[in-house]
Amino acid sequence: MTFRQATAGQAYVRTHVRPFHSVHVVQEAQRRRQGSMHITSPLQSPRFSIIICTYNRRTMILTALASLRKQTFPYKYFEILIIDNGSTDGTFDAVQTYIDMPHKKQGEEVWRVQCLHEACNGLSHARKRGMEAATGEIVVFLDDDIVVDSRFLEQLHLAYTETGADAVGGCVKMYWEDPRPYWLTDDFLGMLGYYMPFRTRSKLTTAIHFSSSCFSVKREVLAKVGGFSHLLSKRLNMPISADVADLCQRLHQAGCALWYEPSAYIGHRVSQARLKRAFFVGRAYWQGRAEILASYTDLAYRHSLASYTLAAALPSILPELATMLWIAFVHRPLLVLARKSSSERLYAMMAQARIWGRIQQKFILSNHAPIMMDLPAVLLVQGSKDDASLLEQGLTAQSVLCTTSIADIPLAWLWRHRAYQERAVGIIHLYHPGALGLNSRQRQRLLFRLQLARCLGVRIVSTDTGGWWQSVCNLRFSARRHFEHTFFTCSDVVYTFTPHIEQLYPEQRLRSRAYYIPHPGMRGTLLKRPGSSQARVQLGFPLSTEFIYLCFADMHTEREVLSLIDAFSEMRTILFQKEETADLEPRLALIGTPRDKVNTQKILKRAATNSAIHLFLQRRDEDMLAYVEAANAVVLPYFATRMAGVPELAMLFYSYERLVIAADLPRFQDLLPPHACLLYDPNSRSALVRALLTALRHKEYRHSSKEAAALDSGYGWQLYAQRLLESYKTLLPTKTG
Repeated sequence: MTFRQATAGQAYVRTHVRPFHSVHVVQEAQRRRQGSMHITSPLQSPRFSIIICTYNRRTMILTALASLRKQTFPYKYFEILIIDNGSTDGTFDAVQTYIDMPHKKQGEEVWRVQCLHEACNGLSHARKRGMEAATGEIVVFLDDDIVVDSRFLEQLHLAYTETGADAVGGCVKMYWEDPRPYWLTDDFLGMLGYYMPFRTRSKLTTAIHFSSSCFSVKREVLAKVGGFSHLLSKRLNMPISADVADLCQRLHQAGCALWYEPSAYIGHRVSQARLKRAFFVGRAYWQGRAEILASYTDLAYRHSLASYTLAAALPSILPELATMLWIAFVHRPLLVLARKSSSERLYAMMAQARIWGRIQQKFILSNHAPIMMDLPAVLLVQGSKDDASLLEQGLTAQSVLCTTSIADIPLAWLWRHRAYQERAVGIIHLYHPGALGLNSRQRQRLLFRLQLARCLGVRIVSTDTGGWWQSVCNLRFSARRHFEHTFFTCSDVVYTFTPHIEQLYPEQRLRSRAYYIPHPGMRGTLLKRPGSSQARVQLGFPLSTEFIYLCFADMHTEREVLSLIDAFSEMRTILFQKEETADLEPRLALIGTPRDKVNTQKILKRAATNSAIHLFLQRRDEDMLAYVEAANAVVLPYFATRMAGVPELAMLFYSYERLVIAADLPRFQDLLPPHACLLYDPNSRSALVRALLTALRHKEYRHSSKEAAALDSGYGWQLYAQRLLESYKTLLPTKTG
């Protein structure tokens, strides 16, 4: 097939496509853009889905369609999806009119063609739109300025059948629209689209990637590796093309087999505009910028740039700047004086342009983080180093750039992640804001930076995990509660672990921002389990002890702890009064001291008169596993305070198969299954006594293998991070120009 024959579509445009001025045609175009499309096809799924994305290339796309119509492969085994990426030259209507015309092979069904509209500019968006509509087993991506060989799909089918490949790339030859210049040697053909890495069918190594003009991937495999990177794909004012190389790298990492098939070839049109030296210099410049952006897709590299500033960028910029200046003022003049060939001088110009592109992109990155459409940059503000370590690990596993900060919002991070062209780039996540423990001046400073973040277009979210300060009536801690409440009101979203949002937040402005995500399991967060007997010996309990209640006194007020001691004493009295339970000697372990009292004289006096009460005045993190293993039940004796409770503690003991006795408050309702939790009326001490008695008769439970897997902290926090990421995406732009 000659190029003149292949451009039959151009003649069609000249003779059939007239200006679209009639009311009927305008209404028809609007109907099509709203989703109505012409499809004449059998119901069976095709083998191939050919996706061609186009922008303001009406003539070229019609030529490509004309060549696809001549395929020897049966029409019923492939479909064609044309994605108009916001063209303004009538491409959509011209293509739709062309495919509405009958195109049939003798004795066969008509071909299946759709023309879809994607208003959001960017090749990755257009390809994603095509993948959403594709029904074929294999997705074939072609450029719009190509001519397809008549046996292209037939050869591609053979390659998949005979190799079992996950992805196959085709050969790209040149179709010259103008004579080839004398200075254009074969070394430059790759920049024009030429692609022939081997003469025969070959399996590709990691060093070789497909041509962006002609490649195919199994649809399931493409979905598995995550599709195309918006950051590295071509869009308006950003003609880079590194997304296919990035995709091939991810396919190799996933263990996929990539093959090259030379018999499946296309012709890539070389227009007159590309046969100029300026085109190659421009390509080299954008290649340099793409190289730096490609590095940014690596999570470890992005972490190294978390606090990237111009001062930090200079050590890597200066050597490249020196090289560029040497090429410009020494090497290129010497080439001219030595009368070297035009191709050598062009190579020098391209090398200079490539380095300049790299330098400019580094400057841009030092000033502003790029927009990662599906992966926002997150600043995780926490009270201490390990407060949100599990969440950080979960987000990192989702390839989210997560920077941590202790009770601070760095100005450098704010500046780099400010909104770009009215599109948000970064998210500040305040995890457990009430635990920040700041003085008045530090609080004002943090609130000021939050307001600054809002002015810069940074989105703000927070997680309400509860805290001991919520149940303290002392005015000394009212500032902490007010500070936390202010954080919540400043947030775009408040994440909570309870589904009872209306009970927890009676204020409409908070209730409308609350977002429920179930608390992840905590199994595996503690080190190797020592066993119950060994843990009790470690903590000083008699081996004969049958049942131990455990309470973290440092998470409660003094009044709540005293109420628990009284309820425990009353329970023991009831036990002694009954002959069948008189021999039972349950123990109560109190870990830490209440935060609202400087001294604990009342608790010490009560404990001194009751040998069944064991005091551990200092809570030791290294003994946390021993606390969990030694106890039969954990008691959370909160009073009837709406915001009281710490779900994390209850989930920890449930994950390690311990009974949880908790006040019937919003944070604990529907948190745990009934067999693992006893909820009591917080307004009644007798209800607490009954719960303590019931715990003695409560049957011990063991997690099934399925439950244990679901409660694994690694799995649970990754699942939590996935749900969190979906919520993040609603705060950031899903599409961009």
